[in-house]
Amino acid sequence: MRRQIYSSLVGIAIAGMFVSLLILSFSSDTIPSNPRFFVVLLSLIGIIALDLMYRYICVPFLFATFSVLSVLRILGLHKCFMPMIPIVISFVCLVILFIYIAYHDVKQQPIILPGRVQDRFDMSAYEWHLSFIRIYIGFDLIAHCTEKLFAGSIPFRADVMAFAQLNVADPTFFVRFSGLCELAGVISLGLGLLTRVGALGTAMYLMIATFIGQHFFKGFIWALPGGGWEYPVMWSVFILSYIVLGADEFSIDGVLDKKFNLPIWLKRLMGVMKSDN
Repeated sequence: MRRQIYSSLVGIAIAGMFVSLLILSFSSDTIPSNPRFFVVLLSLIGIIALDLMYRYICVPFLFATFSVLSVLRILGLHKCFMPMIPIVISFVCLVILFIYIAYHDVKQQPIILPGRVQDRFDMSAYEWHLSFIRIYIGFDLIAHCTEKLFAGSIPFRADVMAFAQLNVADPTFFVRFSGLCELAGVISLGLGLLTRVGALGTAMYLMIATFIGQHFFKGFIWALPGGGWEYPVMWSVFILSYIVLGADEFSIDGVLDKKFNLPIWLKRLMGVMKSDN
């Protein structure tokens, strides 16, 4: 029964991504060639990752979620709403899958995948809770890096103009650089690769961005005109906690730690919790 529910959710998520591509192919909505390329590429990555979930869980799930959220962001920026509907369904399936996987892991009931029993993550409800927060914080950066790197010239030019108004030198370069920093945060926190290093770097990036954006001079409350420093500092505190906590087993770090005999210095950079205990 567990296998049937799991497989059905994965199948619906795959179908959602296929349907989205079909709608985009025949849709009257106009989307420039550059973001269209990334939509197709990310959709294919998502479909491959979801297909791999029939044999593995963790890493394919993380890549599939990254792909789905990135495609949603690109389509949303270009107001292509019809292809977004099946992608939203795929995303809902992924959220349910995460809860389903976590629940059965806590209950010590491994999900039987075709041809093999999935390795348990041996995580408590508390650890799954921390994992969810880490993944959410990391993938929250997708909206920011996507509009700078994958969504085409219109969102990119808007960001360049915003940087120019802040008197940032060479705003075109720094928009791209910011997008790469945010993408690194997605990879380190959302996917869980070198989590401790990524947490430190992402928190530093947010503090520099908050200073350049002049939010420290606009008061504490984020709802103030121009935005105070409440939100970015709160976000940074959450991120900094993962310098202490490190990665959990539901991460690329956790999978690498299980599969390979890694040197201790690399484990420390990853911060795999059970390895440090």
